[in-house]
Amino acid sequence: MPGRGVYETVKQAIQEVVAPQLQELKGDIAGLRGEIVGLWGEMRQIEKRMEDGFTSLRSEMNVRFAALDEKFIQRLDHTNKRLEEALEICERLAVLEARIASHS
Repeated sequence: MPGRGVYETVKQAIQEVVAPQLQELKGDIAGLRGEIVGLWGEMRQIEKRMEDGFTSLRSEMNVRFAALDEKFIQRLDHTNKRLEEALEICERLAVLEARIASHS
């Protein structure tokens, strides 16, 4: 049977050439899977560090804004007090001017 000889030759060629290369490719694919898993782990660590950094930055900004807000409120309170004092002085001057004008 001549067809049987060709079949056996092709089968043997596949077993000797293609099968080892397929096994090698399987090993390469398994190695790549391991590298991908490792990269995903590194990406998760980087993501976690970034989230922690943003959380820390947000907290620091909140503290600083609260401090600025407090300073602003204190300055407004001081300015309001000074304005009230100035108004009081103006009222006293008006009373004194009215007394002086009534005695003249």
